[in-house]
Parts: sequence; structure tokens; C-alpha cells
Amino acid sequence: MALPSTKRQQVYLLGSLSDITGSKLPSICQVLGFFLHPHLDLKKPKREASASTIDKLLTFWERAHIPTCERQHCQTKVEKHWCCLQSTHGSFVCSRSSSL
Repeated sequence: MALPSTKRQQVYLLGSLSDITGSKLPSICQVLGFFLHPHLDLKKPKREASASTIDKLLTFWERAHIPTCERQHCQTKVEKHWCCLQSTHGSFVCSRSSSL
């Protein structure tokens, strides 16, 4: 689901909306960037966008043998992080060490 460079959208403090790649666990910024592509670009509802994001994240967590809570609770967490970013008007701080 990587976007061509001409289609990439920049989001303040998150950078471009792109696919989650690599073997490391994704940071919150990467998760939000992956969530925002279907939500903002493809105009999907929050619930559908968070469902596709969690589906992608579960593969990373399963490979790392990380126990997870139920899928719906993970979706709610992604949506809460998005609401937090919206309510703080962009003062949300993304660090490389933070994870979902």
C-alpha cells in the first residue's frame, strides 16, 4: 500500500502517510500515518481505517510473539490516539521510542 511520491500527503508532526515496513515494531507515528491514509485519502470511516491498521499491526506483533488484547480494543486505542492528535491541534509529540 505504498503511495507514489506525488500522491503522498504530509501530516503535521507525522510526515508522509505511508506503509509500515521493516522488521522493527512500528512507532505510534508510523501507526497513525498508516491509519490516516485510508481515513483521510480514501475517505473511509474511522472504524474501517483502524480495522485495516490493526490487521497490519497484528502481523508484526505475531512475528514478535507479543500477546495482544482483543482486536476491537486495539482499534479503540488507535482511534483514541487520533482523537488526541486532533484535540491537541498538532502538539502531539512523536518519539521513536514510543509504541502502541
